Amino acid sequence: MSTPSHAAIEAQLCTYIMEKLAYDQPHLRVTPTLDLLTQRLIDSLGMVRLCHFIEETFAIAIEPDDLVMSNFATVAQMATLIQAKVAADPPPPAAPPALR
Repeated sequence: MSTPSHAAIEAQLCTYIMEKLAYDQPHLRVTPTLDLLTQRLIDSLGMVRLCHFIEETFAIAIEPDDLVMSNFATVAQMATLIQAKVAADPPPPAAPPALR
């Protein structure tokens, strides 16, 4: 998987958060720099759902050590974490063609 742009990751995260976590707050605009924790947009169940979305969408594993406020307070911080994890775990090389 090639590393998606920071802006593309932010857009996907903002859309997911608006549609799945902040659906009951239509007046709120989720931006990359909005503090999601102080706005109380992410509770414990929301964090589980968000981590699952990130793992499935970007084919990465969120480890327990990754679950710190500095990685999840804003969409921009999440995008930075995702980019680093995608870049650190490139897909395995293609298998050589079989010999005949």
